[in-house]
Amino acid sequence: MNFKLRQNNEYDFKISYFFAITPNEKSALYRTLGSSVMTYIDQSVSINGNDIKMSKNYKKVHDDLDALVYQGLKFYQNDLAYEFPGFSDIIKEKLKQFEDLNLKKSKFYQFGS
Repeated sequence: MNFKLRQNNEYDFKISYFFAITPNEKSALYRTLGSSVMTYIDQSVSINGNDIKMSKNYKKVHDDLDALVYQGLKFYQNDLAYEFPGFSDIIKEKLKQFEDLNLKKSKFYQFGS
């Protein structure tokens, strides 16, 4: 609180508490998050013949993945009060590389001349 309580005034207090999750619940959370991320990635990638494309810009995919994990961990807090900072720039760079991927230039492209 940022002010002193005054006598003869009424105040309401809300006390929130957390309890530890079991190892089974923790592994279920990891599986659910992993499944959600993989499902999102599967839906963001389209294969058309020999062409692989992302349906969204790599920056949007990165932001959506961050939001997905943040929402999944919203009701969980660890002992160190460490929050998910988002996926690293390495992930963003790999998404950009995937967006720029051109299979026609690959060494083992079967349908080229």
